[in-house]
Amino acid sequence: MILAVTIPKPETTPTTKWRSAPTLRELLLLGAVGAVFFGATLVAFHGRHGRLLRYGDNAAYLSVATAIRDWDFHELDIQHFMGYPYAIAVVSLVLHIPLISSLWFVAVAASVVSALLVARLFGTWVGAYFAFTNFAWIQLSFLGGSEPLAVALGLGAFWSYRRGRPLFAALLASLATTVRPLMFFALVGIGVALLCQKRYAKFLGALALGSAIGLLYMWPLAHYFGDPWHTTAIPPATTERPTLLGLTDTCSVGPCTALSSAPC
Repeated sequence: MILAVTIPKPETTPTTKWRSAPTLRELLLLGAVGAVFFGATLVAFHGRHGRLLRYGDNAAYLSVATAIRDWDFHELDIQHFMGYPYAIAVVSLVLHIPLISSLWFVAVAASVVSALLVARLFGTWVGAYFAFTNFAWIQLSFLGGSEPLAVALGLGAFWSYRRGRPLFAALLASLATTVRPLMFFALVGIGVALLCQKRYAKFLGALALGSAIGLLYMWPLAHYFGDPWHTTAIPPATTERPTLLGLTDTCSVGPCTALSSAPC
């Protein structure tokens, strides 16, 4: 006796209505909706005044940005890498806007650029997942923080390298390192890739760019504070980072966390 087994044919039509990945325009629209929802929630819980200044390390970033804009570092207590305050000061001077508005603008613009670069590198589904599934990232994007700028510069470096522009990639990775020191490994990766490809001239160019950016960054620290590694030698302390709903996260600020990518 022979049993006949009928194997059903695979369905040719998708079972979901999402037949194609979202477009970049749809990704931006989703971001705008998320921003409106986040802003409405923030106003409902905390009101609209003073929240940017009280969130996270924004007060410290603003004090450094003010010193950079006025180029007066006397009696300044620098606790973080200065790439983000540099960007805040430059945007404020170029657009003629207050520093607090510049802080918010840089964070939001960098977050949008990061999502678009992720979409370019890995597809819009990944870009949407990257942009809207981490609440800490959403807070940093819309309330201010150095992480969006560091990520945007790092992803820009990867995208530029993929496009065949290793020197520009090295420049972006070097700038990202001045924002968050862990981005140094993006620069190392670019250098290792160039060596593996035996592109020695490009490697030397990338090394020169990275060294120049590093020296320019460290010169004010060495000149005004007597220590080019001033921002990596912070005495241990404890700070509280308020979250959107009023809760606080206690974290240690010191040499270890200064070299960490955590938003602390």
